[in-house]
Amino acid sequence: MATVSSRKQRELFDRLLRELEPTVRAGFLDAVEDLQSGVDLNRVIAAIKVGDVEGAVSALNINEAAFAKYSNALNNVYSQSATSMAGLLVSSGVLPNGARFNPFDESSVRWVAEHIRESVGGFTLDQREAARNFINSRYATQQGARSIALDLVGANTGRRRGRVGGILGLDAPRASRFEIVSNAIKTPEGVQSLVVKHLDGSLGVKYKVNEATAKRIIKAYSNGTAVSAEDRAISERQYKDALLKDRADTIVITETAGAVQAGMNEEWQQALRTLGASPENVIKTWRHARGATEFHRPEHLAMSGVSVRGLNAPFIFSDGVQKQFPHDAGGGARHNIRCACMCEYRIEENSNVNA
Repeated sequence: MATVSSRKQRELFDRLLRELEPTVRAGFLDAVEDLQSGVDLNRVIAAIKVGDVEGAVSALNINEAAFAKYSNALNNVYSQSATSMAGLLVSSGVLPNGARFNPFDESSVRWVAEHIRESVGGFTLDQREAARNFINSRYATQQGARSIALDLVGANTGRRRGRVGGILGLDAPRASRFEIVSNAIKTPEGVQSLVVKHLDGSLGVKYKVNEATAKRIIKAYSNGTAVSAEDRAISERQYKDALLKDRADTIVITETAGAVQAGMNEEWQQALRTLGASPENVIKTWRHARGATEFHRPEHLAMSGVSVRGLNAPFIFSDGVQKQFPHDAGGGARHNIRCACMCEYRIEENSNVNA
């Protein structure tokens, strides 16, 4: 029986990531702009003045609708990946001419509805939590309501981009790091708390900040001063942008790869029904991403080359985690964030199919 080579499957996976990641990135950054432009600043200030944190968070208008372009982009990744896999199966002789991916198949519709809703829902909940934590933290510094609001949502530039600065777009952990650093650089004592001395005598910063911000902090440390007001404004903007880029990178790499692999897996499910083949006739093989070292997972490298029989059979890791394929929900963020592994599929040569 005809099969699809490992090389072609890898080439397709890599090409889809390369071509589709930019659309997911654009969709996420569009959501950040939408969040920034959708703020009711007067309501935020009024709520902060009277200590109404939930009212202030509500006035930010953080909701799933802001992520419409991101949702559409991720849906497109899933559908395009499944369609491309169908094309590869046809061109390789596995499927007959005219076979196509059906986006209205029940399992396909369910993945799009459940996964994208879960992804966007997580973003909105995390953004609200980040805003809530930020406001409570700034209350402790006894800042004025307007100052807190502007630090939260950023300053209005009057241009298309809307607001610059603020923490909108950052998740709770990154917003917390931004808050710690931006507060610490205001005093000599805070600067001292940020700097660590290495065994070789060199100085570094406790938190991963952009290079320019690190240099300003270390200079202030050496001088025994706070970072100047002018440099603070620059550093806060640069650090926020660096954190936002890091978050966008993480989301784009993680979610695009997940949608690509899920789309491919769905097309194999549909292909088997077209062929009249049993899922047990499929051999799945885990492939570790070549050259992926920065976010390398030893357990994923150990799994590379391992095959399981059955399209619905899981890959079982030493920690007990079971995953149908790389990037599925099994194992959660620990196994999925920035993972670039892929799954290869083949139908056994001696399988009986009604093609």
